[in-house]
Amino acid sequence: MTTVTFTSSGSWATPGGVSTADTQTWGEGGNGAAGLAGGSPHSGGGGGGGEYAEETALAVSGTINFTIGAGGTSTATSFPGTSVTVTAHPGGTPSGTSQGTAGTGSANSIHHDGGHGGSGIVGSTKGGAGGGSSAGTAAAGNPGSNAASSAGASGATAPSGGGDGGDGAS
Repeated sequence: MTTVTFTSSGSWATPGGVSTADTQTWGEGGNGAAGLAGGSPHSGGGGGGGEYAEETALAVSGTINFTIGAGGTSTATSFPGTSVTVTAHPGGTPSGTSQGTAGTGSANSIHHDGGHGGSGIVGSTKGGAGGGSSAGTAAAGNPGSNAASSAGASGATAPSGGGDGGDGAS
């Protein structure tokens, strides 16, 4: 079996003799929210982790134009087959101290939600919340740690096949 990995949007010409492909997609993570130093100081909430989606026998033909979300742009990653599109949704970018939402919503036969970001905290000299991890190939993502001190909180550790969430800013 041949494995082809794409890291940016583009097109793929289906090779001769190929009619199905095991297609895996991961949604991008959301950005963390900005903290505020003056007025009502607070740290920012962590970005949500992206969703994972897969079709093990996606019908393919011709040239396929696919989209890969690029971290914090709120763009779903999608790979269209002849009758079904494999789509992994991005994690959300929060505002203020709220948590970034987990990437979710795929209707594909295999899909796992990302982890939500951690919550920021009100007060001066507080570190940012940790980001949620992406989903893995067999499990949902994990939530980021909530902000609690001047040090940034830890990003979530991803399940197998996923990506870790980012640490909050100090």
